[in-house]
This record gives sequence, C-alpha cells and structure tokens, in this order.
Amino acid sequence: MQLRNRVLLTSYTENNTKVSLSINPYTPGNNQFQISYSDSNGNPVDIRSVQLRYTQTEKGIGPITVDANKISKGIFSS
Repeated sequence: MQLRNRVLLTSYTENNTKVSLSINPYTPGNNQFQISYSDSNGNPVDIRSVQLRYTQTEKGIGPITVDANKISKGIFSS
C-alpha cells in the first residue's frame, strides 16, 4: 500500500506474528525504514535485533546489511 510518498508492507510469520515495514518518503535518496512486530492481539513482540539488507541489482550494489535501532518493544528503525 502506498500512501503519499510512503509505502507500508505487512506480512505474517509462521507463528502469526505480524511484521510491518514502513518506508518514508519512498523516493530516491535517503529514506526512513520502520519495522514493527506484533502478535495476533496487536501487542508488540519483544524482538532482540533486526537487520535490513539493501540491494540494487540493476547497479550491482549490495547486499549491504544494516543493524536497525530498537526504538521500543517490537519497533525498530533504520
């Protein structure tokens, strides 16, 4: 789903944990990535760490792995 220069992707893991990725402003250049984890009741799931892997195959860049910063229980940013 794209909302005014922002994209929000959601998927579910095998144990029904909801994983959401928000990319803002979703334009070329610097972007803010927020990753959140919640259980089936919407409560944050305590995740120890998150890594993002960036790749731009058309230009032969990557993969570049980055550790996301823990903002709060179940929420990370990079």
